[in-house]
Amino acid sequence: MIKTVATAIVIAAQSTTWAGPPPVYSDATSSSGLLEFTMAPGLGGGVAAADYDDDGDIDVFVPTDQGTAHQLYKNQTSEGLSPLFLEVAAETGLDSLALGRGAVWLDANSDQRLDLLIAGDCFQSDCIAGTTLLHLFQQQPDGTFVDVTLQSGLFDDASKATPHWQRAGVTAGDIDQDGDPDLYMTSWRGGAQLYRNDNGVFVDISDSSGAGLATTFAFGAWQSLIHDFDRDGQRDIFVAIDFAEDQLMLQNAGLFNDVAPAAGLDRAWNGMGIAQGDVDNDGDFDLYVTNISDTWPDGEVRHSTFYRNDSTDSAQLFTEMSHAAGIDNAFWGWGATFLDANNDMLLDLAVTNGYYTWTDPSRLFLNIGGDSIAFSDAADATGFNDTDWGSGLIAFDADRDGDLDLMQACVDGPLRLMLNGFNEPAHWLTVRPRLLNGARPLDAIVRVTAGAITQSRVISAGTSFMSQEPAESHFGLASATGADVVTIEWPDGRVTHYRDLNSNQTITLTPPVFVGNFEATAN
Repeated sequence: MIKTVATAIVIAAQSTTWAGPPPVYSDATSSSGLLEFTMAPGLGGGVAAADYDDDGDIDVFVPTDQGTAHQLYKNQTSEGLSPLFLEVAAETGLDSLALGRGAVWLDANSDQRLDLLIAGDCFQSDCIAGTTLLHLFQQQPDGTFVDVTLQSGLFDDASKATPHWQRAGVTAGDIDQDGDPDLYMTSWRGGAQLYRNDNGVFVDISDSSGAGLATTFAFGAWQSLIHDFDRDGQRDIFVAIDFAEDQLMLQNAGLFNDVAPAAGLDRAWNGMGIAQGDVDNDGDFDLYVTNISDTWPDGEVRHSTFYRNDSTDSAQLFTEMSHAAGIDNAFWGWGATFLDANNDMLLDLAVTNGYYTWTDPSRLFLNIGGDSIAFSDAADATGFNDTDWGSGLIAFDADRDGDLDLMQACVDGPLRLMLNGFNEPAHWLTVRPRLLNGARPLDAIVRVTAGAITQSRVISAGTSFMSQEPAESHFGLASATGADVVTIEWPDGRVTHYRDLNSNQTITLTPPVFVGNFEATAN
């Protein structure tokens, strides 16, 4: 038996001079079983990935336009073979014809089964009073889903909506630290709402908490992110906002206060998508916010922004350095994700983009390492350079071969799977943190140390643009054949260390259990 205490993690800034060769992505859409789909009309939509059936593979839910059944892709990939998905929405009860734009997987009623919230609107269409724009589907023991929206408190009457109001990001996190996931929902020209989860029933606390954003035609709140930015044990909220200042709302005992101006995050441009990652391997999480890269009539040059996290224990501080890092120009950006695409211990950046007549290519920037943060444009070299209007974008290992693939939801189609064909002799490790009851610990931090490098990842539910990545953390290990230490900082403040784990595996790790006054590992 061992005694484990929650200790502060201090990590010096680290880098590696070995930047691996670029991966090559190939379009595996048709061969993987993905079907045609119709996105809701308007300014984009997303996808939500999770291992909803707990079989070890990542499944994907795709919301669709009104009158078109939603799609649930069950991952049926066999070991060593190309990815294969089977569309099972009808047999699971998720083939609703209601308009869906974004979705998030969460265990709403704490029964250790993932439920699904689908968020819609009636953008550019008529709103029918008495119908709901939100749909919460509860997973049953047999893997089917039942609509429990009415009893969940999330009935969102369409009569409140207008044709210019569009749903945006849906994010889940444990705001009140009671063990179940709460919800934060943004909308373009419709404000934002915070819903507290009270044993499976959601209560709107937007006004009382100060986290709600007023409904206004002047600006639109796009993607949001729930994370404990100031490391005080309370979850905070960052929101990317169109035509107004982005907001970083720190929580203090249930009340939220915007500190974005002091933190350097209050740029009033066209914030849309968000990527979060420890780009410089210094232990804290940097932010990338997609924007429109263009010169405006007043001569102002706008672009996507990369914020290096320079925060201290006493203050949040972010330094904008997208131009210096070489990732400012992502054209008309929407979804974005940090990923180690070539398993070299450095986080790379993928961005999807477009807008009506813009034919701007998707971007993949490779992190080149060294003493400063710098990226090189590898879109053409990697094959991630389509000119569709890309919207949602996520990274996950679809075929469990140890490298990260990309899934991209495009306006007017397609839903695209880009398969990573990286085959260099670089090692990897994927960590699935789980509580003892199997629940996903939202905002848990996973750190992997191999040699002199410590990498950090955070588990989230809602990211990129109207999308969700699975509750697991992928780490490239370069030439290291294992991890010296894997550290998990659990949302309740405990810290657990796991030592000498072999590379090239996907491993589920749980926290210790209490035995008297001591803790014993659960594995």
